[in-house]
Amino acid sequence: MPIKITLGAGASASIENTVAAQATVRLKAHKSLSGNIIIQDHDLMDIVINPTNNKVMMIPHSGMGEEVYYKQKEFHTEMTRRGLFDGPMEAGSIYGVFEGVLGSSEEVSPVQVALLELEKYFNKYHVEGEFGNEYEENVEDRFVNPEEDESTKLGEVENEEDIREKQPARGNMTYGGYVY
Repeated sequence: MPIKITLGAGASASIENTVAAQATVRLKAHKSLSGNIIIQDHDLMDIVINPTNNKVMMIPHSGMGEEVYYKQKEFHTEMTRRGLFDGPMEAGSIYGVFEGVLGSSEEVSPVQVALLELEKYFNKYHVEGEFGNEYEENVEDRFVNPEEDESTKLGEVENEEDIREKQPARGNMTYGGYVY
C-alpha cells in the first residue's frame, strides 16, 4: 500500500501507482534527510519514526524535567495496548531518548499503522490537555476572583494575632516524657 505524505503548505511527496487513500492523517511532521518522519505534535517530546529499522523514538524537548519520562512511558504503554509496539520500551543511544520497536506485518505497512495510531493518540492527548488547562484556569480564577458567597469582606474576619492574645496561656503539660 503506497503512502502519500504532504509536508508544509504546498510541497508534497508522492509515489507512483497510488491507490485511493483509505485514511488521511493530519500531524505536524516533516521528513529528515535520512528518511525518518519527525512528528512534533507533543509539547514535551518529538516522536521520530525510523522506517528502515522499524523503530519509534521518543526524543524529549530540552529543559522539560522528570515529567517527560512519565509521558514517554505513558505513550509507550498506550501504543503497546493499541498493538503498535512489540516488546518493552528501550533506552536509546542518547540520554533521555527511548525507543519502541514496531510490530511487523506482511499485510499492512507498520509505518502507515504507526501514523494512523499516532494521530488518534494526539487527538486524545490534545483533548485531555485542553481539559487540564481549562481546569487549572478555573481553579486559579476561583482563588483570584471568588464568587460573592465564597468570600468575606475585608473586616469580617478577625486578625489572628488578636485571637491569640485573647486566649489564655497554657502551661506545658507532660505525659510519659512528652511535652504537649
